[in-house]
Amino acid sequence: MAALLFALVTVVVHNTAQVPDETLVRAEAEAEQVFSNAGIAIQWTEAAAPTTFTIHVIIRRQPGGGPGRFAPSALGTTLGNDHSRGGSSFIFYDRALLFAHAHSRAVHVILASRSLTNSVTYCCLRLRTLRQD
Repeated sequence: MAALLFALVTVVVHNTAQVPDETLVRAEAEAEQVFSNAGIAIQWTEAAAPTTFTIHVIIRRQPGGGPGRFAPSALGTTLGNDHSRGGSSFIFYDRALLFAHAHSRAVHVILASRSLTNSVTYCCLRLRTLRQD
């Protein structure tokens, strides 16, 4: 039985960490399945349309000098509080790799379940909160 879809979320992935294509495709498919079960369709795209709710996910090797540098166990972070038109999240690929290896998990599963889904969920929940206020 097919799940009823209640929302469509557009996601642009900026792969600055050069995650292998196969790993990224598998992570995206895993994240799609998680959201599909919740009635949310994910549309992966190269660029955001100005009128759509879009989440930008930037995959970096390390947090660098930005958010996340003081939380060594964080696999990523989401920026800002106003997610009325989308949001921006960072995923720290080297940390995801370490976590996957430490817990004997496939990297694409960690990217999907711990990072992509967290990024998208945070922005969507924040949007819902803003609309209820």
